Amino acid sequence: MASGPTLLKTKKSFGSVIIGPTDRHFILDVTTSDEHRYPFGITQHPVEDEVEFSDHIQQRPVEVVINGIISNTPVFQSNPEPNRSGTAYDLLTEVANLRLPVTVITGDRLFGQMGIKEFKVLRGTRISANELRVRISLMQVRSTTTQFVLLDESLFADDVADSGSDEDENGSNPGEELAPDEPFTSWLSDGIDGLSRVIAGPPAEASGLDPT
Repeated sequence: MASGPTLLKTKKSFGSVIIGPTDRHFILDVTTSDEHRYPFGITQHPVEDEVEFSDHIQQRPVEVVINGIISNTPVFQSNPEPNRSGTAYDLLTEVANLRLPVTVITGDRLFGQMGIKEFKVLRGTRISANELRVRISLMQVRSTTTQFVLLDESLFADDVADSGSDEDENGSNPGEELAPDEPFTSWLSDGIDGLSRVIAGPPAEASGLDPT
């Protein structure tokens, strides 16, 4: 899977940094909160005794939710770029639209192969026009490796030879004599008499029973 931009913790602020695909980055000046979620799926059906119980609890992808603020006037920069919050907004949109995996480093954990599931930009009367408040939701993407193995056909030569059928290409067995075609009759064509025979069952001679 292709590598993408990185979302990582930086020591010169209380927030995070996103390294973009074109070497552009922005800083979350403050990370107000982050959540690490480790969901598991548990079966709702009864489980038999003496079974491997862990088979009925499946680990789901890890999720990380980060809430942060990006300011146009950060305290750690004397000459910040103009409208840096707007630049950060554009870059975050670009990274999400690329749909590439990112690496997330929070205060105490590193998460690889993360995809941006959703991000929200919060606006309101109590939010300054000189800042950008975002909520970024990420989910870990699992990857697998497929391997193809070539087997020697001679290992299966005997099995292939024995698996053949005695039937010919027409689907019949050449050693079996086919019965001549017999005309098809139905009790419907016999009317009431045919219906009576069906209800009464086969005659005693046909059923092998003693008529007496």
